[in-house]
Amino acid sequence: KNQVEKYRADSGIAVVMDPNSGEIYAMANVPQFNPNNFNEFTPESRKNNSVVSSYEPGSIFKPIVAAAALDKGVAEPHDKFFCENGNFKIGGMQIGEASNHRFGSLTMREIISESSNIGAIKIAQKLGKDSFYEYIRKFGFGQKAGIRLPGVSSGLLGKKQGWNEFSLASISFGHEIAVTPLQMVVALSAIANGGTLMEPHIAKALMRDGKMVEEFKPKKIRRVVSEKTSRQMMEILKFAVKNGTGGKAAIDGFDVAGKTGTAQKYNTKTRSYSKTEFISSFIGYAPADAPRLVILVMIDNPKGLHWGGVVAAPVFREIAKKSLRYLNVPSSKERVFILDRA
Repeated sequence: KNQVEKYRADSGIAVVMDPNSGEIYAMANVPQFNPNNFNEFTPESRKNNSVVSSYEPGSIFKPIVAAAALDKGVAEPHDKFFCENGNFKIGGMQIGEASNHRFGSLTMREIISESSNIGAIKIAQKLGKDSFYEYIRKFGFGQKAGIRLPGVSSGLLGKKQGWNEFSLASISFGHEIAVTPLQMVVALSAIANGGTLMEPHIAKALMRDGKMVEEFKPKKIRRVVSEKTSRQMMEILKFAVKNGTGGKAAIDGFDVAGKTGTAQKYNTKTRSYSKTEFISSFIGYAPADAPRLVILVMIDNPKGLHWGGVVAAPVFREIAKKSLRYLNVPSSKERVFILDRA
């Protein structure tokens, strides 16, 4: 709420999940409404946009193409890709980089940490349309997340047969696909937890008259990527926080793995991407080596500054820092102290 007000944004969303169990610890939407007086609020303001609305995710989708390429064995973290010095033409469309960066050769790790659009395209091209589509589906996109909440959306993923020569490129950096915030959290949780997609759930059990009617236990949906891929992605996403665009998500005493996103909003009236309206986001997990939390923060249409690393990453840091303390997760300093005493 503070960040939405600070940047005069239209709205904001935060979702917190345990990647190992699928438990949703928190789900927040701003603006809020008072359910005791719900008639005073518009239907739009009463929507749970974490599950009902879908958005083009932008660069927070890049870990999906990277994980798919690693898992398929078509690329390694230190493989180099030529990023065309910031100018790449596909299907008559000119693709550039954010802030007019002009990257030459970057490793996959650097592509994610610097958030290179052209680098993501090169990874996707190596992966190929069929495999990329297969992994997008395996990660749960284009399908409902399976949570027991009303109005859950499946997002928007065009059929593979309908992809044109530009689709592979644009989807690789999070355009031409729409996802719900919950789908994104569930997908990154699969990367964080060792490679397994977990079904999200909002309650531990249903109770009636003090007795348990139904219990919701952790449910594995399927293996998406190998444990090796999960470990490789952890190192890549840690690098993105320590050395790349996600620096403001760093937490003292904890390794954080994550990715920034700054997606141009699509204007349905002009049928083009806005140059002034953005969705700023950050998605990540902590502690990186033994994740307890996956957190997504999305700020819709902030004014002034709009980069995900500036607008959304600090919110991730505050939520993660307080949540890790609440869960009694020891920091690296506390772990050293415990070992010394032992």
